[in-house]
Amino acid sequence: MSVESIIKRIIADAEVESKRIIDEALAEAGRIINKARQEATEEAEQIISNGRIQCEALSKSMLAKAHQEIKKKVMKDQERYIEETFRRATEYLSSLPPERYKNIVRHYIKRGKTLLGEGCKIIITKDEDEEVAESEHVTIKDRMKGSGGVVILSEDERVRVDYTFDGLLRRKEEAIRRQIGEFLFSHDDTRSD
Repeated sequence: MSVESIIKRIIADAEVESKRIIDEALAEAGRIINKARQEATEEAEQIISNGRIQCEALSKSMLAKAHQEIKKKVMKDQERYIEETFRRATEYLSSLPPERYKNIVRHYIKRGKTLLGEGCKIIITKDEDEEVAESEHVTIKDRMKGSGGVVILSEDERVRVDYTFDGLLRRKEEAIRRQIGEFLFSHDDTRSD
C-alpha cells in the first residue's frame, strides 16, 4: 500500500469519524429538543386551555396577543435549547478521549499540509496538540484558547485554515440551527396557518 493511499485512507477514516461525532452531537441535540418540545407543548397546552376559558370574555385582539406571547415564549425556549445544544456539543468535543482527539487533530493537520504544503505551521489549543505536531513534523507557531483542534497557517502565514472545534461548529452553525429549527417548528402546534 503506497503512502498516498495510506494518507487517503487516514483522511477518509477521519472524515467518517468527524461525521460520526457530528451525528452524535445532532443525536444529543435531538434528545434535548424532544424534551424541550414536550415541555413547550405541555406549557402551550396549559396556556391554551386557560385561554379557552377566558376566550368568552376576551376580544379577538386580546386572544391574538396571547397567541403572540405564546409564540414568543416558544421561540425563546427554542433558542435557549439550541444554545444549550451548541454548548453541550462543544463540551462533548472538548472532552474527547485523548487518543480519539489526537487522531482527529492528526487528520486536520494532514489535511492542512495537503492544502497548504509541508512547510505549514499550526496554532494549538491543547497540550495534546504538541505531541501530534511533533509526530507530523509541523512547527507550532502559537497557542490559543479553545475547546480543541488547531489552526493551520501557510508557510508565509498569509493563508489560515481554522480546524478548531469552535471554528468548525461556527462554520456549520447556520446549517445546524436550520436543522434544529426545522425539527422544532415541524412539531409546533401553536403556529398559525
